[in-house]
Amino acid sequence: AAVEVVAIDLDAVQKGANIYSSRFEQLAAERNKAQEGLRADVEAIDALNNQLGITPQSKPLHAELTEKIEVAKFKVKLAKKRIQEQIKAKHLNILKTITNDIRKKLGEYCAEKGHKIVIPTLSTEIQAQSADQFLQELSLLNAIYAAPDANITDDFVAWLNAKYKADKPKENGGAEIEVME
Repeated sequence: AAVEVVAIDLDAVQKGANIYSSRFEQLAAERNKAQEGLRADVEAIDALNNQLGITPQSKPLHAELTEKIEVAKFKVKLAKKRIQEQIKAKHLNILKTITNDIRKKLGEYCAEKGHKIVIPTLSTEIQAQSADQFLQELSLLNAIYAAPDANITDDFVAWLNAKYKADKPKENGGAEIEVME
């Protein structure tokens, strides 16, 4: 008996299945809240710059304002770096968790549907900007072609959305990133 091979676009599953897309929405909300906090700090720097602009250089306040501005700029730079690192780490953790969960749920789905082998495929074109990038992306593909009737992505996403509810956002909106020290 021939073994049926089906294909799935994991990126489309992550974006289309509510139980996964909600995690990315939480992360985006977290990033936006952190950026809002930084905007307030940048506005404070702008206010100090305005005050510096009307303060004569001969006044001791001029040097004090200059120092405050430089310290504030440095803090914003450090905060931006910290936020980026925290977001990257959380994004990686989400991807790892989701991938493990998809594999488990895909196993349930395949047992229910009778599929024996699932290979990853892409529903989007290769995004390379150079020949080297193109060859690298091409070498990472597991399937260059999957017949439309062999692609189970949409059916799997519908199955997930029907069977599993989306994660509830945390009470604080998921925003756990501290913007400034």
